[in-house]
Amino acid sequence: MNVQSEETKNLIKNEVAVWRKVSGHDNIVTIHDAQIVQVAQGHQRVSIVSELCTDGTLFDILVKFGGKGLSESQVIHIMGDVCRGVLHMHNQNPPIAHRDIKVENILL
Repeated sequence: MNVQSEETKNLIKNEVAVWRKVSGHDNIVTIHDAQIVQVAQGHQRVSIVSELCTDGTLFDILVKFGGKGLSESQVIHIMGDVCRGVLHMHNQNPPIAHRDIKVENILL
């Protein structure tokens, strides 16, 4: 992702710091490394290396099922995992709010 401004750079640094703080929980994707590198004069890019989620997003799974949906037990399992991850974030000091939970951001 390209870094457009100093403000964007600071937002990215903050998000990475928060991600590192909650990383390591079973229901949160682990971050391994993040760097902002100079790619050309005046142009920077952020690279983030995280745990590989081979099944993609919940959105990908829903598309794959072709609108047939998931079984009740699958929904309960996925939502339980999401809730445990959010609970871990809320238990931080100070608590952390995700603010963008959607099927595209739930990685499997």
